[in-house]
Amino acid sequence: MPSEVLDCIKSLKKKKAPGHDKISNNMIQRFPKKTIFTFVKIINLIVKWQYFPQDRKLTLITPISKPGKPPNKPDSCRPISLLPCFSKITEVVIIKRINQHLEVNIILIPFQLGFRKHLRTTNQLYRVVENITEDNVLADNSLEVYGKLSVEESVKAICEKCNETISSPADCEIRAVIKFLNARNVKPAEIYRQVTEVYGEYAISDGMVRKWVRMFNASRTNVHAEARSGRPSVVTDDLVRKVDEAIHENRRFTMTTLSEAFPQISRAVLFEIVSDRLNYRKLCSRWVPKMLTDVHKTKRLGSALTFLTRYSDEGENFLNQIVTGDETWVCHFTPESKQQSMEWRHTHSPKKQKFKVTMSSQKIMCTVFWDRKGVLLTEFLPRGETINAARYCETLTKLRRAIQNKRRGMLSKGIVLLHDNARPHTAGVTQSLIRQFHWEQFDHPPYSPDLAPSDYHLFLHMKRELGGKCFGSDDDTKNAVESWLSKLAGSFFDDGIQKLVTRYDKCLIIGRNYV
Repeated sequence: MPSEVLDCIKSLKKKKAPGHDKISNNMIQRFPKKTIFTFVKIINLIVKWQYFPQDRKLTLITPISKPGKPPNKPDSCRPISLLPCFSKITEVVIIKRINQHLEVNIILIPFQLGFRKHLRTTNQLYRVVENITEDNVLADNSLEVYGKLSVEESVKAICEKCNETISSPADCEIRAVIKFLNARNVKPAEIYRQVTEVYGEYAISDGMVRKWVRMFNASRTNVHAEARSGRPSVVTDDLVRKVDEAIHENRRFTMTTLSEAFPQISRAVLFEIVSDRLNYRKLCSRWVPKMLTDVHKTKRLGSALTFLTRYSDEGENFLNQIVTGDETWVCHFTPESKQQSMEWRHTHSPKKQKFKVTMSSQKIMCTVFWDRKGVLLTEFLPRGETINAARYCETLTKLRRAIQNKRRGMLSKGIVLLHDNARPHTAGVTQSLIRQFHWEQFDHPPYSPDLAPSDYHLFLHMKRELGGKCFGSDDDTKNAVESWLSKLAGSFFDDGIQKLVTRYDKCLIIGRNYV
């Protein structure tokens, strides 16, 4: 899936050195979005054919000198292996899939502790110590493996080499060491000395060492602390079930109403049950243009698959052909949003009031057509006129002339027109003119402004820019719109077209709902 590759690319360390292909992680993270689909296609072919390219297997070995060692000796260096970035991405994606398969199907044995999340190989050492002592291996003097191993000398050698203590050891780790040394008939005082020498003087007290020695001598085998009952909790399974039933009866409850239903329980405990035990979060509904039916979702699915498949095959050439446009009302006065009016102030500063205002009734209709390089055509509808099929055909004719003047050679390469399904856009005379121009028309799904670049990108930023500004006439409004459009950089329009790829991909991921 593209989302898996994208997450892997985002997690790459920017400062890591590149492999033999000289392509660094930072470069890959700056690649265009179509690279993700290229990676996905290559990885799928690798898995399908079970063949990994030979040049991607090559690794760059770089020797790094060890500190304090003579640089002219080979054993004074440690080798660093640098894989190509693409090989690393492929490795991570495949390993994630393999681990998911292993975990779901419970293929790994329970004692597989190495290279697993939240587990360490030291846990296996605790298990070995427990097995040895529980099976009385030490009592039988059958220590052929451990017979010549001097624990004291080994600890001293390690400390002399590292010249530091082990910080933050687990309690069970220290107890396992005490258990092992006690089985070797080491005195409690000597056990305390060796433990504090390795783990530090504050790791455990002498009295606690003697206490655990007594417990091990009394046939205790477990090095983990026993569970304690503690203070009885008022949160019972029965109470959690009753709270859950009350929430199901009224999803819009407040903590006050819930407290009235359970007067014997404090608000803090109720909040803990709701948020921690039942994992409820209070969310507000999201405004969407329309309740999508199965027919609408099916059309969104078809458009998404068509767009992503074509982008995967043609890449940037497909995006270069897209010309999109739409109409929007521009008011003489557009109130700024509450978020736009936010200011940084001290806590003791007087609060600023925001009065409720409405949009001005004076407005003009603005039509903008653009591609990933910039604006192609801006047109304002005269007062008293409406956009019908005839008027829209005139606009398309002007658009064709603008493309000829501003984008030399674009008409010969082909135009992919992306507009919504408004009646003037789908009228027979309009469709006839588009076919006459030999333009391709992308099948835009109905009621989908979240997939229309003008709606989710251009007009959204334009309304924010005009928020809070008041214009005295239609001409002032037109000048403000044209001035704002002329100041936009080419990257702004490129981002708007590039977002189509991620939005269509997300549309598939979230079940064809609004992005």
